[in-house]
Amino acid sequence: MVHPNVLGVNVGKYYFAANYHQIVQKVHDLGGGLVLTLPRKRTCAIPKSGKYLRKYLHTTPDVDVEDRMRIYNLIRDLTADAYGGWHLVHHAAGRRRSARAARDDEPPPTTRAREGEGSARAGIAE
Repeated sequence: MVHPNVLGVNVGKYYFAANYHQIVQKVHDLGGGLVLTLPRKRTCAIPKSGKYLRKYLHTTPDVDVEDRMRIYNLIRDLTADAYGGWHLVHHAAGRRRSARAARDDEPPPTTRAREGEGSARAGIAE
């Protein structure tokens, strides 16, 4: 069976976890306020508001306004709503510590405890 290089995988995990927040910040800087304030695509179907959305979001003839809206909504969905917030918290928590431990060949934090320490605290007799 073929196995990936463990060091390479953990370096990638560490790099991702260490830089995730910076990448999200740069995407939000590029997107500006439209990431949070742009209405959903179905608003384009309303004649009154759709006319103004197409007018003010239009850039060049080869870029469709609805495609731009899809990209902004994707950025919002992945980085700025409940799902994206979960990822911000999840990637900030223990991933970097775990990747660093694997890189340095340390045992994971759960296996460094002395034998029987967890069962004694739980009130289980050995």
